[in-house]
Amino acid sequence: MKQLQVFNFSGNEVRVVIHDGQSWWIAKDVCLAIDVDQTQTRRLDEDEKGLRLIQTLGGEQELLAVNEAGLYSLILGSRKPEAKPFKRWITHEVLPAIRKNGMYATDDLLDNPDLLIQAATKLKEERAARRALEEKIEEDRPKVVFAEALEVSRDSVLIADLAKLLKQNGINIGEIRLFKELRDQGYLIKTGSEYNMPTQRSMELKIMEIKIGQRGSASEGMKVTRTPKITGKGISYFINKFKGGFTQ
Repeated sequence: MKQLQVFNFSGNEVRVVIHDGQSWWIAKDVCLAIDVDQTQTRRLDEDEKGLRLIQTLGGEQELLAVNEAGLYSLILGSRKPEAKPFKRWITHEVLPAIRKNGMYATDDLLDNPDLLIQAATKLKEERAARRALEEKIEEDRPKVVFAEALEVSRDSVLIADLAKLLKQNGINIGEIRLFKELRDQGYLIKTGSEYNMPTQRSMELKIMEIKIGQRGSASEGMKVTRTPKITGKGISYFINKFKGGFTQ
């Protein structure tokens, strides 16, 4: 979608083409408004300028235009006193209005009911979409906060505790079946002296760790214990895995 808008800044006609939601300013008009030579456009980067087809009194013509980045480059490159009020007008009035409504509310717009209805409809749709997005963000905020807290948590939990957390998230699985599932999926070692210990893959992903402890008894004395535990990152990881059907 392309629209040409013409408005006035201190007696200077300034044309802007709105193309796919981006504003392209006719370079000649900008240079006249801030009193700089049009040759200043040569120093702009190629992605800051381009030819745009617009309707003129002599028919359709290709004119050099600058995008928002190019517009600022021209303004900042001017030492003329006209540049400062022009920049303020652009940044405080024109661009915010274009971003909100898709166009700047000139007298031509106000005198054109069709364009005015189009602008109002666009604004209404954007506000509705923004409100829906804000509501969705607010709805998901507790989940996001919980997930972020898990990611940075230094506390790890037992696999039995992970089973409880999974149940709280609608995944019906007990401790014994969870151990089996983790073995089958390659997160726990299946056989040997390292049975039920985290695999190298789990350790590298930092979703599991081995808790080293000690246990004492009168008959056997002190013994070193090794317990597989789920890290904070691992809790979030496995909840997402199970919710997604546990596809690898």
